[in-house]
Amino acid sequence: MIQKTKKNMKIKTYSILFIMLAYCFPLNAAEESTTTKNFQLSIWAPKQIQDSSTSICGVRLSLFYGINEDVCGLDFALLGVNRTNGEFKGFQYALGGNCTQGDVTGAQWSLVNTGNNVAGWQDGLVNMANGNFVGLQGGGVNITKGDFKGWQHGLLANITKGNFVGLQSNWICNIVKGDTTGVQFALFYNASAEMKGLQLGLVNIAEDLNGVQLGLVNIINSRNNPPFYFLPLLNVSF
Repeated sequence: MIQKTKKNMKIKTYSILFIMLAYCFPLNAAEESTTTKNFQLSIWAPKQIQDSSTSICGVRLSLFYGINEDVCGLDFALLGVNRTNGEFKGFQYALGGNCTQGDVTGAQWSLVNTGNNVAGWQDGLVNMANGNFVGLQGGGVNITKGDFKGWQHGLLANITKGNFVGLQSNWICNIVKGDTTGVQFALFYNASAEMKGLQLGLVNIAEDLNGVQLGLVNIINSRNNPPFYFLPLLNVSF
């Protein structure tokens, strides 16, 4: 009787383990995604273990050049470029560049970083968002073709083609082609459409101002008649 009870307990234990394993690792291959893998190793695409049309959710390691559809997780290129044809979520690092055609959520660190809509952190010599950006762009030249919310900090130029909310800081110039709400700080040149906040630099230009300009040359283009559109040192308009 005792042996029978022990045998039944073993059967139940093995059954529970089998169910747990089956849950974690489905045995039915048809239920698994045929386009998403956990790991990618690439030398130079197409010399990679997974096809370029495959999505990676886990780790992608590339020596020179790796290409995949969507990628999530860790993306690391030792000497070259990470290319993602779809969306990226996670952390990208590459010596040469991180090139994502779709949206980016997370961090991109490289000489050149590109994405569509970006939410997170781009850090490199050149950073570009072809859509909107929320977060931090830091590097030599930062370009956002849509709206920006957050902090653009660069050495040479910060350029936002849409509206800007937050802080722009640069050694050379800040340019917002839309409206700015916040602060523009540059040693030489700040420009915006409507400026709501503070412009601090050698030359400050705004189409319209609701705030303060501090600099050697301060210009408000909506004030058509001189000398009202230009004031040295300090310009205030509310």
